[in-house]
Amino acid sequence: MHQQPLLGALVLGRGLSVIAVASLLCSSALAQPSPSLALALRHYEHKRYVDAAALLFVVEADGKRSAAYRQRAQFWLMKCLYHLKHDVSALGQLRRIVRAAPPSRYRAASGKWLVALARRMPREMVARVARLLPRGDIEQPMLRRVRAQLEALRALPLEPRLLARRKTRALRCAETKRIRTSSLGGTSLGRALIKRLRCR
Repeated sequence: MHQQPLLGALVLGRGLSVIAVASLLCSSALAQPSPSLALALRHYEHKRYVDAAALLFVVEADGKRSAAYRQRAQFWLMKCLYHLKHDVSALGQLRRIVRAAPPSRYRAASGKWLVALARRMPREMVARVARLLPRGDIEQPMLRRVRAQLEALRALPLEPRLLARRKTRALRCAETKRIRTSSLGGTSLGRALIKRLRCR
């Protein structure tokens, strides 16, 4: 903790801008995640996605945490939901990441996951989120392998709004039932996901 001001002074002394120093300090803070985040990432590595998701949900919702921590938790929670096959909820997380202001540091990385979701759910639904990705993010080197697929998603003609709403509602209701009967059903995360799905 006490090393960061010293690090900032050292880097500023070398002539780097204040923005560069802030970026460096932010990345060094993220290199040492909180105990909850570290434990969640360990659960994820061992494919204990329910345990990881429950912890990540708590970190994401904690307003006392820095934006960088919450963004990281948000992104990894989306990955857990994907692996648990709660695709509509994973897409909802991706929509929040892509639309975040200020921009999430994981916005460009979300492109790969949009392509993955498009293989498992109606492409038109995913296309609506893919269209929100800025052109600059799509041009990032990390998306080189999926760039053509992202472009194809973005080029899909959008369905009439009423038809799209009906399809979306059907998928949300199906996912709500799956969550209620899954191991997430009685958890605070499960209740939050069901609330977000808004299936009545």
